[in-house]
Amino acid sequence: MLTNESNYLDIDLEYLEKVVFKNCLEDELYLNSVIDNLNYKFFKNKDFQQIIKIIQALYQKNNRRPTRTELELYLNTSQLKEHYQSSKKITDGLKVELSNDILFSYTEKFLQEQAVFNTFLEIVDNKERNVKSIHDKFSKACNISITTNVGHNYFKDVEQHITDLTTREEKIKTGWEWLDTRLGGGFLEQGRSMYIFAGPTNVGKSIFLSNIASNAAAEDKNVLVVSLEMSEMIYCKRITSKLTGLPINHLDDHLEELREKVGKFKMTHPRANIIIKEFAPSSITPLQLEGFIKKLINKKFKPDIIVLDYLNLLASTYGNNSYERIKSISEQIRAMSYTFECPIVSATQVNRTGYGNNANGPGLEAIGESYGLGATADVIVSIWRTEEDEEDNALHMGIIKNRFGSNTGSTRVSIDYNTLTLTENTSLNVNEDVNTAENDAVQFGRVM
Repeated sequence: MLTNESNYLDIDLEYLEKVVFKNCLEDELYLNSVIDNLNYKFFKNKDFQQIIKIIQALYQKNNRRPTRTELELYLNTSQLKEHYQSSKKITDGLKVELSNDILFSYTEKFLQEQAVFNTFLEIVDNKERNVKSIHDKFSKACNISITTNVGHNYFKDVEQHITDLTTREEKIKTGWEWLDTRLGGGFLEQGRSMYIFAGPTNVGKSIFLSNIASNAAAEDKNVLVVSLEMSEMIYCKRITSKLTGLPINHLDDHLEELREKVGKFKMTHPRANIIIKEFAPSSITPLQLEGFIKKLINKKFKPDIIVLDYLNLLASTYGNNSYERIKSISEQIRAMSYTFECPIVSATQVNRTGYGNNANGPGLEAIGESYGLGATADVIVSIWRTEEDEEDNALHMGIIKNRFGSNTGSTRVSIDYNTLTLTENTSLNVNEDVNTAENDAVQFGRVM
């Protein structure tokens, strides 16, 4: 019997098959949730197979679960009636003491496993050799998901809404007060958000990302840095220089001081951890990256923030052009912020319209390769330099999209090239926005 205390690995799959069939036959909400991923081949029981075929046919015809009367009227041969009676005999006496959440969780795993198994058989039978097609079929099978949450009932659940309004959302500080203010305190700790730093080649996108990783560690967070551009050791040098204040090009001259300062940082930030993982450009897809992160979690490292340097260098199995490819990648990466319940911070390149000494910085139209990324990201921070910035060892930072607040104004940050540290310097600020309700309302209307 399946109970709330059952472990999926301990379940008799033959029994689980009976449970899935019984609920398809009797429970409309259940059938509505699984019908799109249901296949009669998932059932080993031949009687179940025939009845599932009929249920699917009637559902497709009427767009709802057939009643028992409708189903019995459809049994127009003695053989079908026999299949039905045999199935009913099994399910009528079947007892399941299981909450809906556990039932749907087990059903999802059942559908995934059966889909993978049937995909394997199909590939072998057809002697398929197209690697991309095979990969796509297995990816689809592994990612079967059934949604049971009907969403937030606004009027019925108004108290939940009020509770949410009075609950403080945890944030991970970016390290720059100007940006934290515009993000409502920093990166959303519970995820469901993707932040993009956009700028031209060699402006300092990776410097921003390595600073964010170091700043998050200083907040006592578990930080995962995924580098598709630089080696793990180069990233280590940048983070070491930022955390210790030692010159990046002469770290080997300060080894004892390095050990001491890194050790002291860890003592004062005991929960902080940073894992840096390097992949070659275009060698890993978002799905493969998700699999890697799940391995880390299995090894007891749950990231509080993921820094991806950078999104455009991921591979994609979908898309015939850069627009489709980057759009697909950005959607999958943002979805991962839901899966792992942590913010994801990455970078992208602006196209030629965003280059040059533009005093106002690049706009949303300058997002390189794919406007789909601009539409998907929750926040896009622009980075650019003017001739004056080059003289002052500074960078401009502005907001060009922000779902969490105002997207106006810009600031300048000092860059210490000795340690690649970005620091706020209010004396450099030249273009602060005016915080008015009217201004914010206009901006929200423009980007939402």
